[in-house]
Amino acid sequence: MSNKIIMLNISWMKEYDGNKPGYDVPINGGKYPRMNSKAHEEYNFTNVENYFFGHVETIRGDIDSSINIQRLGAKESDDYINGVLIIWIATPAGGGRQVIGWWKNATVFRKRQIAPKNSPESKLRSGNSYITKAKIKDCVLLRPLEREKYPFNFPVHEKRYWPGQSSRYYPVIQAKISSTFKTYFDHLLKEIKIFTPERKTKKTKRGKGFSRKGTSALHRSKVENSAVDFITKYYQKKYLPQDIVDVSKENKGWDLEVFLDESDSSLNVEAKGLSGNNPSIGLTPNEYRIFQEKRTEYRLFIVTNCLSGKKNGFEVYWTGKTWVINKINSEFKVIRNKLEVDIKEIMAAQIKLD
Repeated sequence: MSNKIIMLNISWMKEYDGNKPGYDVPINGGKYPRMNSKAHEEYNFTNVENYFFGHVETIRGDIDSSINIQRLGAKESDDYINGVLIIWIATPAGGGRQVIGWWKNATVFRKRQIAPKNSPESKLRSGNSYITKAKIKDCVLLRPLEREKYPFNFPVHEKRYWPGQSSRYYPVIQAKISSTFKTYFDHLLKEIKIFTPERKTKKTKRGKGFSRKGTSALHRSKVENSAVDFITKYYQKKYLPQDIVDVSKENKGWDLEVFLDESDSSLNVEAKGLSGNNPSIGLTPNEYRIFQEKRTEYRLFIVTNCLSGKKNGFEVYWTGKTWVINKINSEFKVIRNKLEVDIKEIMAAQIKLD
């Protein structure tokens, strides 16, 4: 395995093509993006004469450090190294590390580069620096839904030997130390090698923000309405979705469609609300059929304590490898849990006397 692989940890965005308030702004990624709702990596996937120029934060406190390109095979005297595989990783709102894309055959510089004045990359970044570059034809940006699938969505793991808060991570070195990380990393490299982007469906004009169409909220019970309200607020915070549509009367097997971007691909969410605190629910035959299909875009979302101020959410989804349960508190933050999916099939019948 080549040493020319690096993981770079940046803010989470949908498109990295500029700051678009209400639709695509930097999420997580350190103190600066959190306080300013902007980050220099906003333009990491913006076309500049068929190249991408990338930023990753190297400043910590008052010290601007460098990327250790010797770990990638460069000499001590080199200012940059070519032919690197950059795997970009980020954390969406609510938590959970994801691979958001990668650059093959990239150039990684030891230190920040300042583009020549009045050059396209300088104008784009308002004079701010970059530290990586690659030809667009060698780059992939995963769409938000694609990032939810294993191995692009990191599995539950121990903290040691896995990417943490540092902006730079050298996976080949760590894979020699941790067998669990090596197993995951080998799978990730295999998926990167064979990856084919999903065919983009025709874009539909949608108003930015949340709109609930179809079933009126007045036709829902207080419990159901409280659950839907919790779920929509969670997804609004996590993804800044293009739209959220209520399809509960269309017998699709789910209640909400969450459109993360301008395509017609959506998260399909079955919403279940409970007044008590035990996250145990029943599914109709149609709902259970959809659940069994294990589609990676499907979400079973249970909200407990719907009639109190201490609601908890449980987002259940299939990564392509295993069921994952995100427990979400009343502040819409994902908290650690050891829950497992326990399925008990029951037989039911309807008796009619004529």
